[in-house]
Amino acid sequence: MTDPKADLHDYLQAARDALLWKLDGLSEYDIRRPMTATGTHTDATIRALPLDAPGRIPHWPEDRRDVTLHRILVHVIAETHRHAGHADIVREFVDGTV
Repeated sequence: MTDPKADLHDYLQAARDALLWKLDGLSEYDIRRPMTATGTHTDATIRALPLDAPGRIPHWPEDRRDVTLHRILVHVIAETHRHAGHADIVREFVDGTV
């Protein structure tokens, strides 16, 4: 039986790896150019909290502000994959690589 938190962490790592793959071979300038704001959570923080740890996101819509770590991890995974898709498009504009 697999650990649900480990599964989420593995998917997040796969998403991060995909994003890094999209950046492979770009110049330092192209990599560091501010196109979007990003943030990450440390592995230690994710592993220390239970999946049902509560939280609140004040800038989210009122009916979705109260969250759990599980919900946040799913959101971060989805957003990281979305950004990897955007990176595909931007990379094609930068140097034509697809």
